[in-house]
Amino acid sequence: KHYGPGGSYSFFAGKDASRAYVTGDFTDKGLVDDVSELSPLEMLHLHNWYSFYQKNYATTGKLKGTFYDEDGNPTKAPEGALKVIDIGTEHSDRGDLDNPLLREYEGCNPLFEWC
Repeated sequence: KHYGPGGSYSFFAGKDASRAYVTGDFTDKGLVDDVSELSPLEMLHLHNWYSFYQKNYATTGKLKGTFYDEDGNPTKAPEGALKVIDIGTEHSDRGDLDNPLLREYEGCNPLFEWC
């Protein structure tokens, strides 16, 4: 009902719009799977959304893109993303949410190389 045609979240249907979950950019430019410039805390927030959907919705398939290849196999991106999420978790657990060191990772591409 929410994700079907005319639904309030229909712009998410049929695509990996991971970036929009944390940026709030629901334009065509923001509804993309490129999360390479998200900070560790943004990646942690994205992971929380992922966990919510894993818990509450059945997986019906995988989309070819940053995270899965054409056969539905994981690319190298999830491994890099988990490293960034771990950094966000570490800082969040310490209550260190405004630490300027978190910005050190902005602009690098940890999905494909460790920064």
